[in-house]
Amino acid sequence: MTGADSLVGARVLRGLLEASMEVVALATFRTDKDIPPGVIRVVANRTGNQWTEWAAGCSAAVHVGPGLGERPADDGGCFGVGPADTNALLAACQRHGIARVLLVSCLGASPAATSARQRAAGAAEEALWAAGLAATVLRPAWLAAPGPSLVARLLHAVRAGRLVALYGGGGFPLQTVAADDVASAVIRCLHDDSTCGCVFELAAEDPVPFVELLRRIAATVQQRLRTLSIPRRLALPVASLLQRRSGTVLTPDEILALWAGRTADAAAARARFGPLSGGLGPPPEFGS
Repeated sequence: MTGADSLVGARVLRGLLEASMEVVALATFRTDKDIPPGVIRVVANRTGNQWTEWAAGCSAAVHVGPGLGERPADDGGCFGVGPADTNALLAACQRHGIARVLLVSCLGASPAATSARQRAAGAAEEALWAAGLAATVLRPAWLAAPGPSLVARLLHAVRAGRLVALYGGGGFPLQTVAADDVASAVIRCLHDDSTCGCVFELAAEDPVPFVELLRRIAATVQQRLRTLSIPRRLALPVASLLQRRSGTVLTPDEILALWAGRTADAAAARARFGPLSGGLGPPPEFGS
């Protein structure tokens, strides 16, 4: 499994270990001393050759890229779903006869996307289908979880009374899904061969305008919402400047992904996986 230290990957890893499975876990930031019991290996360099030997004997591969809104410091980066990472994973699968592969992509994935993250995920999907393996692709909407997610950043910003910029207005549509529910869907698909060849888009609810999401967050944390409208022509330069000063809630690549306006059929996701949470409750430190 790649992306063992991502929002979704860490939860998938925990679920697999709880099911008494052995996992060859590939991560970017964890070190060997950080790994939980039951994990065979953790490695930062997924494009190297060493880890491909560890994959021998595995029955399936779970390829986890960063979700929408995850790890803002890596604006537009891939952390594991770039061409080199994906090709290395597929080569290992073919070398060791691993026919079953699940890819955790993201909503709006397309090789032609303006967002670098969505573009990288789209390229990974294309490479996966071209490999001819028994594949399943999941495309989560914007991830909601404590930690490095956009929803958590918005919660903290609103609670602190900070101005939240509305880049190009606040009308662009947005959907969220809890990282816990995405991980559950991954594990469910891993044990269900009928999902081979399928693409599932995961969202908890129908899309709402970005500013409406902010209003719901403000109601959750019982704080007054403060916003500042930034004209679209100035949005990316302003976001880039704020990012260099560690003062941005939305990165330029996230803005491009939001502007693309891709949405999922929430009803179809619920029909397949049951009710999904949008993850908009207060983080644990906020209390109930």
